[in-house]
Amino acid sequence: MVEQIAERLPPSWQPGWRTLVAEVTFDLKTELTVEHVNDYVRQKIREITSKYTNPNHEISKKQVTGVFKAGKPKASFSTQVVTPTLELCFMCNEKHFLNQCTQFRKMQYPDRIEFVKTKGLCFKCLKSGHFGKACKRIQACIRPGCKGNHTTLLHPPEEKIKEVTNKTLDSANEQIEGQGKISDSKEATSFFSASCDDNEYDDDECVTLNVVLARLRIVGTDEYIATLALIDNASNCSFISEELVKLLGLAGPERNVTFQTIEPSKNTKRSTIVRGLEISDYEGSEYVPLKSLISTEKIALDNDLRPTQSDVHQFQQFEDIPIPDLSGDIGLLIGKNNPKIHKPLETIYGPEDYFAVKSAIGWTFTCPKQSEPFKPHSYFIQTNPNPLCRMCHDDVNSIANDKTELSVNDKLFMEKVSSTILLDSNGHYQMELPLKHSDLTLPDNKHQAKQRINYLQKRFQKDPNFFDEYKVFMSDMITNGYAEKVHNDGPVGKTWYLSHHGVYHPEKKTIRVVFDASAKFNNLALNDLLLQGPDLTNNLVGVLSRFRRNEVAIQGDIRSMFHQVKVDESDRDLLRFLWWKDNDPNQQLETYRMTVFLFGTVSSPSCANFALRTVAEDNKNAYDIDVINAVQKNFYVDDFLDSCEDTPAAIRRVEDVSSLLSKGGFELTKWASNCREVLAAIPESNRAKNLKNIDLLTDELPMEKTLGLAWNIEDDSWCFRVKEKHKPCTRRGI
Repeated sequence: MVEQIAERLPPSWQPGWRTLVAEVTFDLKTELTVEHVNDYVRQKIREITSKYTNPNHEISKKQVTGVFKAGKPKASFSTQVVTPTLELCFMCNEKHFLNQCTQFRKMQYPDRIEFVKTKGLCFKCLKSGHFGKACKRIQACIRPGCKGNHTTLLHPPEEKIKEVTNKTLDSANEQIEGQGKISDSKEATSFFSASCDDNEYDDDECVTLNVVLARLRIVGTDEYIATLALIDNASNCSFISEELVKLLGLAGPERNVTFQTIEPSKNTKRSTIVRGLEISDYEGSEYVPLKSLISTEKIALDNDLRPTQSDVHQFQQFEDIPIPDLSGDIGLLIGKNNPKIHKPLETIYGPEDYFAVKSAIGWTFTCPKQSEPFKPHSYFIQTNPNPLCRMCHDDVNSIANDKTELSVNDKLFMEKVSSTILLDSNGHYQMELPLKHSDLTLPDNKHQAKQRINYLQKRFQKDPNFFDEYKVFMSDMITNGYAEKVHNDGPVGKTWYLSHHGVYHPEKKTIRVVFDASAKFNNLALNDLLLQGPDLTNNLVGVLSRFRRNEVAIQGDIRSMFHQVKVDESDRDLLRFLWWKDNDPNQQLETYRMTVFLFGTVSSPSCANFALRTVAEDNKNAYDIDVINAVQKNFYVDDFLDSCEDTPAAIRRVEDVSSLLSKGGFELTKWASNCREVLAAIPESNRAKNLKNIDLLTDELPMEKTLGLAWNIEDDSWCFRVKEKHKPCTRRGI
């Protein structure tokens, strides 16, 4: 079975697989298993789709063309069947978690530690039954810079932190002192490599230089910056760009440094000497300390001198070597004063005099530039792709629901809304009702509306609480301008009265007033006159799949989406309804009409979705293409679900999408995210209800609903809520 699976690997992966087979069967003397294949495929996909293949943490378009892209989830993403229960607090026996207990929070640090030890609780989640090593909680302490395996409430006080920090700094300083110095009296001389103009040397071919993508960080820290480094054999010093110095927040002594190239003349300038940095390859395999670096304004290198995937893969010997995108600014030039970086760890020889060398920070290539444009290929065999892979690919990239060509009525709907939509003076989109026929002659159904509201009045008398909630909804609707009072009978044959009733949400237990556009009078209903329109809702599976494609997930909700799209004034008399003056059933009935699209008409979903897409289309030149795509592809009706590669990108996405939608009068609220930094950047009033009154530093993040699924934000997993229904043990009950 293993051999059959291995035969389906891409040709460029076969050499590496054969090497793995030799190591397992001959060196380790064990049998090959499916797990070996699984690990190898995961390794190859990480090499190609790693988010560090670009200094800006973005995958270039050339890389993803014709390629199945896989995101990097924050944690293993599980689907569980759970019935959420709340444990009793170990301190006060109330129904809340220990980290939410007021008594526990008031305790001093040593007392908290002693209490947790006495109760035998986990230091990471403050729960019983396991200890830190077996804890499934991914994020423990969230104090800045702390990597300890303890919850935030067990974070040591500042005095203990200073003791540890001072020791760390002392050891770091000792390490830095041993790296060598550049004194005031000595000059640093640098010899740079040169490139030739092709027009002057027609017989010579352009050969790639030693450029790699690496991770750079300060000694003793875990945070790093991805940057490009040029390994230069002709320089006796190493250099760092001033922009990179600023990003790292570094400082150092200033010295006079003399630069000399192949010309006899020398140039002297004042530069900063930077110490205390270490570097590794872009996978972070092993960090190597760097000797002193000299700051320089910029390290210039033409893109034509950098190896690309097409350059490397023109030789069969190099096909199995991964190469990231090396476009962008060069941040480091590493000279011979760092010999460990120049030391070859492995060499692969190609045809003629070309070769590839593996160094401590990545592979470098000596090969000619490829003149033919490179055409990206798929990671999977295109002639017979795996059905599971094809299904996942289709789901992630699916946007609209599968549907055939637009029907005649759908085309008519699109013509009507496209020709009548406009942005009104209040910043909301407005359009005419998509009527099947414009020459209407309708009967007068006001009497029917009076009968229905009289029935409603009797229900109010039986259920005062129902009336109180009902009148609040109606009052808010009129106050917000969603409905307006009228003082005439309306145009003859062009007026229609809607009955209304209240519907409770089964879980939220809140009331929503729904207008009955399907109620018939003389065998005619308002919904019979309207075009429903095409299904403009995005594919549900596609939205959910893209929501989990990247590390940082965000979701929001448009406030009263249908009510943000206005109805043209010429059609508002078709949306009339009756209500009592001053919300008092003992007073006379008054006539109102809706100014916005409402719940109950068949055309409202398509009209609201069309307005949402129009916002993105009208503002596509003012926002980044990723923001436009997010609005067009990642909404499911009024729910917005998206994911980004890192925290800054997620914060920008929240700001940009909110700003873009505001151009059409839409407001995004009820924001939620699996990243606490993103939540902290969102005003509390705009967060989801369960995320408003919590301490983002210490409290556990709650459950949130995501398109019918329960999202456990703390564990970053989806769950199903199971409500057990107790039925008698009869044949019908079973």
